[in-house]
Amino acid sequence: QHALHSLDTLFDATVKGGVHLAGIVGMAGVGKTRLAEEALSRTYAANVRVLRGHCSGLRQSTPLEPFLEILRDLLEVDELAFEDRPTQVSARLAARLPTLSAHTDTLLELLSLDEAEADATPADESRGRAMVEALVAMLLSLGESQVLVLFLDDWQWADESSGRVVAALKACADAARIMLL
Repeated sequence: QHALHSLDTLFDATVKGGVHLAGIVGMAGVGKTRLAEEALSRTYAANVRVLRGHCSGLRQSTPLEPFLEILRDLLEVDELAFEDRPTQVSARLAARLPTLSAHTDTLLELLSLDEAEADATPADESRGRAMVEALVAMLLSLGESQVLVLFLDDWQWADESSGRVVAALKACADAARIMLL
């Protein structure tokens, strides 16, 4: 109950403004996800957008995996016909997140829907920065209009780039109302 109360208090602080982080730690099977789900269930009645991403424990997990999952869900990418995805995702981005027009190409690249050159690598430092910036811009945009709760499950498996997204969000603490759990 103490942990749940702490999460409620952090959520209340998020509603007032800022980016707030909470980590739930413990041994496997002790109920971390159940606690997070209970805390999330309390936010649904408060005009809050809850977005979920998870990190897999696989050695070759996808960089930015939890945020790509969030982006795919947000834009409902998997519901689109494969051959029309780039056009339809661009249209959805323009309609749902019009302030992100400068990041459209990067977001399409993140979703592997761009027409990037074959010799370009995700490890390219400037591309990596652009990807982090695009994801942060997207999350800040979402967090400006309503409280945003990001549930990032199994964070212990997060890659370095995902950590950069969280650090960049935290650095923008005054720009939105976002809680990371």
